[in-house]
Amino acid sequence: MQSELIRVLTLANTEFASKGLQILGYFGSFARGDERADSDLDILYELQPEAYRQYPGWSIVRLLEEVRQKLENELQMPVDLVDKDSLREVGNKYILPELIHVA
Repeated sequence: MQSELIRVLTLANTEFASKGLQILGYFGSFARGDERADSDLDILYELQPEAYRQYPGWSIVRLLEEVRQKLENELQMPVDLVDKDSLREVGNKYILPELIHVA
């Protein structure tokens, strides 16, 4: 399953790079290998300046929804997107060490 996740996320990275969104990797139960049938996929992303130029203000939500829907359709599972800039001390301590990088 991990190789399929990396493949899909790498392809999505290529697709969304021109829009200024970079998928850094995934974390949580899939990264630890203890996912269940009802688990969602937690994805860490980063927005580049190009994203804010193409999607000013609240329209950036459209880009995030486009990415989430594409990944959910491809992977057939719920996806949560987490912005790297939103991580605080706890997130940096627990999320970054288990991150499976795709970029």
